[in-house]
Amino acid sequence: MPDQIPLPPDRSAEAEADFKALPLAYQQFLIAHGGAIGERVRDHVVQVIIGVPGGATPASEAHHASGVMVFTGKTLCLCIAQHIVAKYRQLRQTNDRLVFQAGNVSFDPEPRILLESVADDLIVLGMNGSDQNHIPAHTWTCAVWPPPSPVNEEYVAFAGLPTAYRHNAGSQLQFAIVGGILQVISTSRNNFKVYMDRDTLISVRGPHVPPPGTNWGGMSGGPVFRLVDGQPDLCGIITDFGQSLEVYYMAPLSLAASVP
Repeated sequence: MPDQIPLPPDRSAEAEADFKALPLAYQQFLIAHGGAIGERVRDHVVQVIIGVPGGATPASEAHHASGVMVFTGKTLCLCIAQHIVAKYRQLRQTNDRLVFQAGNVSFDPEPRILLESVADDLIVLGMNGSDQNHIPAHTWTCAVWPPPSPVNEEYVAFAGLPTAYRHNAGSQLQFAIVGGILQVISTSRNNFKVYMDRDTLISVRGPHVPPPGTNWGGMSGGPVFRLVDGQPDLCGIITDFGQSLEVYYMAPLSLAASVP
């Protein structure tokens, strides 16, 4: 990304010390596979923007989130957090020029809804090949739909577009992607959670590690992958981040079993 995106203080030395305190097997796993997994996960992050096109309003007024394109074996779809579409509905009530944009394609999400769950904070939108050609992110093809959910103590890889790394340049938006490999600390039917240790972050712009209090808004909707024999397998999306406890909340795509 361009150099004008602001960076937090450099905590790389502290992160290195924390990394060496991790279990040896986990250190070896991250060294052997972390970089390759990180690249694959980042490649699947879709930019989602809610704003007014054409430079009519400054970029700072736009809202953004993350998403992931999925092919179930029968259906091409975009999986995102439900509260993103809820925000779009709210803003459209006072500004009908507002657009919903995924990658470089704008569309009305309402007629495309295949599944919507407010309680689970998950929405699945139907997409087509033309959309796919204008979204600069890889589409994940599921070997099994719906995909299996992770279990306690399993590691998952994730990525998204945090607000802290967003740069508003006039009418243009620039983003950087952050991702991590973290251990699942709890699971239920409709969510699973991971605790964010900054020393395990596998991708951040430059060598810097985000300090406490970093604004992780914008990560919602980002893809989450189970690690199966060292390989990523899509299993869910990010829905929320508890700032005080530094816990990520994630919705399993098993909740979308009704999508063909």
